[in-house]
Amino acid sequence: MNLCGDISDELLESLKDLGATRRSFVVGCARPSTDAPTGKEIQWSIAAKVKEGKLDDLKAVGVEMSKTASTDPGMHLYEWYIGGADSDTLVIMERYASSAAVMAHMGLGEPFMERFMACIEPGEIMPCGAPDEAVLEAFKSFGGKKAARVAGFIRAA
Repeated sequence: MNLCGDISDELLESLKDLGATRRSFVVGCARPSTDAPTGKEIQWSIAAKVKEGKLDDLKAVGVEMSKTASTDPGMHLYEWYIGGADSDTLVIMERYASSAAVMAHMGLGEPFMERFMACIEPGEIMPCGAPDEAVLEAFKSFGGKKAARVAGFIRAA
């Protein structure tokens, strides 16, 4: 269990039997929305191992990628966290308005991919929500599975 954000020591201690670890925030952007969910949203989190000696490079490319992502109108959330005992784990959380927004974002991220991938050992990405076939195909090399929404809510800011 990865806990991101301002997590109290008490909460972390109470969840240690579940394998809880704290992640520290690196970069990110969020676009507050008062719109109700449309049922077309897609989100995921990525957990990846940071390659030895690549943390500073990863943080630098993360800042650039976040700045670019902040201009993406279909992106609702984009946050990077670094954690683990040796700051060796990257967690990225992303949320998009639709499959079209995911595919548009992928075009924006293309210039960074070589530098980004040189810094990590990627893990599985499972798009959650309503990804279309194009999104699933784009993520095939990262597992190619999807998860449908069962329950939950989004509280408007």
